[in-house]
Amino acid sequence: MLVGNKYDLVENNTSARQVSLDEATKFADKYNLMYAETSAKTGYNIKEAFEGLIEGNNKGFLSENKMMNSCVSRTEKTSNEIWTR
Repeated sequence: MLVGNKYDLVENNTSARQVSLDEATKFADKYNLMYAETSAKTGYNIKEAFEGLIEGNNKGFLSENKMMNSCVSRTEKTSNEIWTR
């Protein structure tokens, strides 16, 4: 799982991004990783990231600590919560 942290810094100022959303999702796709953006400061998407990791493991996405299945992009809950699987 790839996690982009410090979402609170870019939520209202996308120019503050160090890594573009496109670059992060392409990297996740290349290595068959789930991707989530989080903020440890505000707690944004932290619980959902862990739940996604557990759900992915239960569905067979994880095998020997590696992502095994192909990625499918999806948006859940709000337009700000971007996941790649």
